[in-house]
Amino acid sequence: MTTINHTHSLEIKRTFNATSQQIYQAWMDPKIRQQWFAPNHEKMTCTACKIDPKVGGQFDLTMHDDETGEDHIAVGEFIELIDNQKIVFTWSWKNKPNLAKNTHITIQLTPSDGGKKTHMTFTHVGLPDEATRDDHMKGWQGCFKSLELLLDQ
Repeated sequence: MTTINHTHSLEIKRTFNATSQQIYQAWMDPKIRQQWFAPNHEKMTCTACKIDPKVGGQFDLTMHDDETGEDHIAVGEFIELIDNQKIVFTWSWKNKPNLAKNTHITIQLTPSDGGKKTHMTFTHVGLPDEATRDDHMKGWQGCFKSLELLLDQ
């Protein structure tokens, strides 16, 4: 059994002008996810996105830094999936395991404004230290900004 360090965690709350189904699909459909999943779209792109959207299924995401040429590869496994409501998965960096190894992410989606909007609560627990937590906070916020821009198109 894995012990999770809850001391170094982050929580982001955000409301999107989209249905919970659209947000859920943005996370689970690799073609959609690849369009928004990079912390800074001005200098990074998601070049590969493999998702097996079932409990026990795995994902593999490659984000390429256009300035440095470096690839950042995130991998994980889905632990819990409730259509259009909840996504829980592990998160590790394949090529930088000291940054985050077997951390856990929970995404809770709650419809609002008659279903026209969705409130997302995003929690990432088990990060090894404050600096890593802060880097992930910045990265996730950048991803969510890109998701918002994609949904507003």
